Formats: sequence, structure tokens, C-alpha cells
Amino acid sequence: PWLKGTYLLIAVFYSLDFITFDLFINLIIGSYALAAMLLMGYSFLLRLSFKPSVESINGKEIVSYGAYSILDKGAQVIVNSLDIIMIGWLLSLDDVAFYSLPFFIAAVTITPQKAISTIANPLVSQALSLDENEQLFDLYSKSSLIQLIVGGGIFIAIWVSAEELLSLMPEKFGGGLYVILFIGISKLVSMATGVSGSIIVYSKYYKKNLYLNCFLIATTILTNYIFMSREFLNMGITGAALATSLTFIIYNALKVEFIQRKFHINPLSKKLGISILLIIILCTTIKPIRLVNIHQILAIGIKSAVALLIFSFSVYKLRLSIDLNAYFDNILRKK
Repeated sequence: PWLKGTYLLIAVFYSLDFITFDLFINLIIGSYALAAMLLMGYSFLLRLSFKPSVESINGKEIVSYGAYSILDKGAQVIVNSLDIIMIGWLLSLDDVAFYSLPFFIAAVTITPQKAISTIANPLVSQALSLDENEQLFDLYSKSSLIQLIVGGGIFIAIWVSAEELLSLMPEKFGGGLYVILFIGISKLVSMATGVSGSIIVYSKYYKKNLYLNCFLIATTILTNYIFMSREFLNMGITGAALATSLTFIIYNALKVEFIQRKFHINPLSKKLGISILLIIILCTTIKPIRLVNIHQILAIGIKSAVALLIFSFSVYKLRLSIDLNAYFDNILRKK
């Protein structure tokens, strides 16, 4: 809340010309520094301390894991910004803005993954440390299923009314329609793999994640250049989104294959995966429908709500997730 609140406040001050660009950058950096100081102060207030047992520490292993973790996080930061950097290089800075907005609209799809990972990661670590393969499989399959269902609902709500949403913005942003589609698909694929990244990171195969991220960087650069450069396909920002989507699909497929080979577990059964995919496709068929003589915002709300109702009803009736059905049954009983 602190960082988001300060970002908003600083952005408002800058948009109103109360501060210069240099001060804008300094305030952003300062908000991070102040957040760190507040956390440290709160820790001291609670008298929290960390006193590890030196005898139980394997220094070489910790240094190795820490070094690979730092490099791995650095590779992830590069990957997350690479498409925008290449758009600025191969196209123009204006195209960065036209790409970033639809990209972040589609990126809302992955919100459930961030929430579930916060809960699932400690459990994955515990299951790996205790060598509980059954619990690990349960976490893997349930996280994949729930993330795909919830993320699929968010993706449907966004995609069916994407044109109406972009029509509220300047005309130049209209070219971002397929950016929303391709980035949304890549996020769905990522959620369908559940906690695969956590399983690799917290296992003895943690080095593999760095190698996969390095492969992802190389593939992203290659595909972006092929799809965007004038010497090849010249597809503009749509090419950037398609390249990013393809590379992330390959990346997640490699993670799933690696986990299947080492741990002999899979995130989803073919039957469940195909069922959810067919429901998503069915719900998106209402996209071409145009609601005339009503405001665009109202049209967005109606189309998204109808698509979500169809999706939720289908998932509930087909009983694709026992946990979600139990949750809805409990709500209905209370009503």
C-alpha cells in the first residue's frame, strides 16, 4: 500500500507540473528507501531478531543458492522488460506506450497466480524438504486448476469487451487489441502450470531455473526481432505480443516437462485442461455482439458479466474443481 500510494501521489504531482522530472525520479527512489527504513523500524519495534545456529549452516551451499537466486531474479527482471526495450529499439518510443497499456490490461489475468503463490510457496518448500511427493502433487494439481479457472474467468471478462475498452482511449491505442489476446493467452498458460517455478526453485534442481530463464531471454530476443524487424515479418506491437506469448508457452512447457521427468507429476489432466479450454472458447463467442445505443462503459459491464456468468455456471455444473464447488455450495447454503 505504501509504494502504490506514493506512486500515485508522485504521479499526480508530476502530471500537474508541481515537480520536475528529475525530482520525480528521485522521489520514486526515495519511496523505496523510506519503505525499507519503515520495515526495519517496525522489525525493531517488534524486537524481531534472527539468530541462526552456525553449526547447522552449510556455508558453501547457502552461497551457491544465494548466487543462483540473485542471477535468476536478475534474469526475470530482464525478461519482463525485454519486449518493451526491443519495441523502443526496433519500432519507436510512441509504440512503447501503445504496447504497454494493452499489455498491462491483459496482465491483470495473472493476478490469481500472485495471490495463490504467496500461500503455496511455503507449502511447496515444506513438501520438498520432507520428501512428501503426494502432498507436492496435490499442491501442483490444485494450484494449476484453480489458477486456470479463476484466471480464465478474468481473461474472458477482459477479452469479450476489449474493443469497447480500447474505444474509450485515443484511436492510436486501437492497435493493441491483439496484444491483449496474445499476452492474455501467455498468462493463462503460465497459470495452467501452477507452482512449477516454485517446485524447481525450492528443490535441489534450483540451478535449472536460471538456465531456463537464460534460454527465455535468448528466445525472446530472437522471436521479437523476427516478428518486429522490417527485415522479417514487420508485425509491429502485435508481433511483440505474439513473440512474447510463444516464448512463454515454450518456457512453461519446458518447466512442466522437467518436473514430469524428475518428480513424475503433472499439473493438469488432459480431460480437465481441454474442458476448461472449450468453456473459455465458448464464452468468448459473445465478443462480436455489439450493444448499440448504450454507453461503452455499460456495454463493457454487461458483456463481461454475461460471459462470466456463463463461465461460472459451466464450471460449477461440470464440477471441474471440487474445492470451488464446495466454496460455492457453502455460499448458497448461507443464502
